[in-house]
Amino acid sequence: MKQLLRLLLVCGVAAGALGQVYTAEGPVNGGGGILDTVVYDNTTNLVGFLIDSVNVERGDSATLAGINRFVTDIGLLIHSSGGNSSADVQVRIYAGGDTSAAVNPGPLLWASGVFPGMTIAAGTNLYNFAVPNVLVPNELTWTLELTNATIPAVTGSRFAAPPSVGTSQDWVWNHTGGVWVNEVWGVGAGNNSYGAVINAIPEPSTLVLLGLGGLALVRRRR
Repeated sequence: MKQLLRLLLVCGVAAGALGQVYTAEGPVNGGGGILDTVVYDNTTNLVGFLIDSVNVERGDSATLAGINRFVTDIGLLIHSSGGNSSADVQVRIYAGGDTSAAVNPGPLLWASGVFPGMTIAAGTNLYNFAVPNVLVPNELTWTLELTNATIPAVTGSRFAAPPSVGTSQDWVWNHTGGVWVNEVWGVGAGNNSYGAVINAIPEPSTLVLLGLGGLALVRRRR
């Protein structure tokens, strides 16, 4: 158990400044388009723990705010506690998983592919991964998997306080051997969430309607 699930208190570790320090592919934050909005965010208040994510697929569930459901970008808080480290990184998004701890996440909706030898800076940083406008339901589960890691200490997801946008149940997920297990750690009630921010745009039919509305407005002005 100790080898598999290492939970460290890192309050005394100086966290790196949060920033968009890595973009897997494509533009950061969906290009910052006017219709691209944050539908989930719990990265504003860090909790003084991190979970070792090396060689284990771990993640968290979220219920998204608003109506935009085509995900363009997911940013994850990843912490390296003993200096810079590197690992092969993969991010995945699954349907569902946030209603009840007894209801496992559903089908895989998107996988980033493996980003080999990604440098993970010392401290806590927000690493952004572009998502190719993937349609998601109101609830989703994301996971992070780090393999072939060179680690000076422990590298993995950073716990963060309850979300400022959207909601999340008070547990996180472990996905090993095709089996989902919900985990609750001693980080305090309401704090069993890994830090993430998710951006999305409206569905194409909404964009078309908005476009038609804009054309009508231009014609009136003429």
